Amino acid sequence: MAISVSMEKKYYSKVEVKLKSLNEGEVFYKEMKSSIRSGKNEVYQKRMRETQVFDSSWIEGIESYLLNLDKIVRNPKMVMTPIEDIVRIDRAKKINARSIQHLSSHTQFVQDIDELGRVKPMKVLSTVYEDEIA
Repeated sequence: MAISVSMEKKYYSKVEVKLKSLNEGEVFYKEMKSSIRSGKNEVYQKRMRETQVFDSSWIEGIESYLLNLDKIVRNPKMVMTPIEDIVRIDRAKKINARSIQHLSSHTQFVQDIDELGRVKPMKVLSTVYEDEIA
């Protein structure tokens, strides 16, 4: 878009009138005015357009898996896995029928049997259940 010479002169004269009223007696104003008049008066406008090109295949790859990942996150598959371990009697949290069977077949873990027939075990089979999220 080019600005016509008449519009340029009109604008310049308006600016000149305002500057005269503000800076009439100053040396800087006179020097600036003479510099502007002696210079080359040319107005132009420059437009730049920038584009970026990138490979979008990785975005498409991620998008193809989003539905499956969302399904897994919303509905995780949980499995309770029993973990059996032989521990000291004071460390056992729960004793079940499997613990009694194990103790009867492994008598080396029995510490003492009193005269009333009560068994005092040294170690016992303890079962702990852990949640596994698939």
